[in-house]
Amino acid sequence: MPERLSVSYYGADWRSADLSNLTPGPMEFDGVRVRCVESVVQSMNFSLDDPRHAACLDLCGPECKSMMYEAIDAAAGCDGVAHWGSLVIGIASDERLGIIRRAMECKFSTVASAWEALRLSHGLDLEYETSDMDEVFSVPKRFFLDVLSEIRLNIVRGLFPRPSR
Repeated sequence: MPERLSVSYYGADWRSADLSNLTPGPMEFDGVRVRCVESVVQSMNFSLDDPRHAACLDLCGPECKSMMYEAIDAAAGCDGVAHWGSLVIGIASDERLGIIRRAMECKFSTVASAWEALRLSHGLDLEYETSDMDEVFSVPKRFFLDVLSEIRLNIVRGLFPRPSR
């Protein structure tokens, strides 16, 4: 049975933390400077005119995710649609998942340590735990693991070059 690697921002294994969407890896995505993949994911929960949209892009890790939890608890913001650029799309739409996929690909094409962590996880079963709320307002577990596995396979096949930084 293959060894497992649990992807977690709080993981003790550096690979585990580097694979997390919460881990800082500043990058430019769709012409916007973001701190991490989760910045993109959480900013989409707020309309472009909501200051929390821009704030999420400047935050990383648990800070931007906590804004989403607070908005849901207060029933303010998080209106059930996703906002990215000129798009207003369904929160559970394939379009939103496509944006998240591209943000994840951007991370691994930009952040060398994340690319290396994913390469070194080859042969390991990846695990990821998330809440029911995260399945809707963040990244669905199966989707996240599938995208990581696809990128990893492309790295191993030499189809996803190592970033220079």
